[in-house]
Amino acid sequence: MKQNLFFSLLCAAWMSGCQSTTSKADDTADSDLVATTGSLDIRFAMDPNLITSMDEPAAGRFVGDVYNADEVGALGPEPGAEALETISVDVDLGDGQQETGILIRTMELDVPFVTVLGYLDSDGNRASTDEMPDAADPVTLPGPNTFEVIFGQTTAVTVEFGILFPGQ
Repeated sequence: MKQNLFFSLLCAAWMSGCQSTTSKADDTADSDLVATTGSLDIRFAMDPNLITSMDEPAAGRFVGDVYNADEVGALGPEPGAEALETISVDVDLGDGQQETGILIRTMELDVPFVTVLGYLDSDGNRASTDEMPDAADPVTLPGPNTFEVIFGQTTAVTVEFGILFPGQ
């Protein structure tokens, strides 16, 4: 019995003296990495009642920008705000009964909240240098199009067209 106890203590002492080939710093290195960017997968939607008030189909080229949400007010980008990314993609909303599938992914974004602002050139008359919508083009509004960027992930979001651009 004494011999078994001695042998057990000897094994325990020997095992406690063995060192791992990785240090504690190596074990925690991967857990110390924190993602500092994320991206958005964007789909589009518009209220069917708004679509029925349009003179043309709710389809065309979406032209817009992604802004740091801190640089966007209730009426749009603040003076001096710079777009983080410009988006241009074909969108077909059909009768508006459902949102589109994911049509575009943003670049990696390093701010916690962004706002997507733009318009749908539903009549196909946008000049390549003209960045403004014309009368009755669907446009986005800041409030419903502000999204959280979850760092380390790609998050699916829906950009909503809120009004038809007023004008002649």
